[in-house]
Formats: sequence, C-alpha cells, structure tokens
Amino acid sequence: MLYELMVSYRGQVVDVAILDGVALLAHAIWLFRHLGMWTERRQSNILDGVTPWYAIYRYADRGHMTVAAIENPFYAAFLDGLGLSSAEVSDRAGATQWHELRALFTERFASRTRDEWAQFGGTDACVARC
Repeated sequence: MLYELMVSYRGQVVDVAILDGVALLAHAIWLFRHLGMWTERRQSNILDGVTPWYAIYRYADRGHMTVAAIENPFYAAFLDGLGLSSAEVSDRAGATQWHELRALFTERFASRTRDEWAQFGGTDACVARC
C-alpha cells in the first residue's frame, strides 16, 4: 500500500479482517485440543504460561519481561541474553525440569532492572520489555 502510494500517488483499499487472522491462529489450538494436548485449565498449556520460556518475569525494579522463545533458535538467543548456555541449564524437553528452569529465569530477571536488560534489544530472543 505504501509502495503504491509512492509510485502512483494513489492509495489503495486494503480489506483485512481481524477474524481471518484469529481463525488462522486458533487452528493450532484446536488441533492441540483435538489431540488431547490442550485443556481448559489455566497455565496447563504450552501457550498460556506453563512453560518457562513462554511466560512473564519481573525485573528488580518491578517492570516485566514477556518471553515467547518457543523455537530452538529463539530459545538459544534467549539463554544467551540471560548469560546462560544450554550446557548450564536443564533440558527443556522434560516437563519435570520446568520448575527448575522457571526458578533460574525468575532469579536472573530479578537481578537487574528493566534498563539493564536492554541487551535483549535487537536479538532473536522473542522477548519484550514491559
């Protein structure tokens, strides 16, 4: 649309419905539910906070960092941003290790302020400072 405006000096009408995007995003959840991998209980699904790499953490100054490092390359960048290597942390594949990982991540984030976590900016860690 912006390109067209620059080239022809005429705008365009773009018909985009939010419902289309929601339907696409919901497909994975409906698939998980069909496969018995999604429940209605809060914090029991991989996309609602049960996993330590898809969660919200508090800084030392009470701000928050949202983390959505699901895929391995993003998780590796996330660990790097925390100053950790995959050799230093538990294997994230086993749900039995998630409590240990969450405790470690909680401790790391609480050790610095929001501004001190600025090194995550410009990385592929899939995090956002709040």
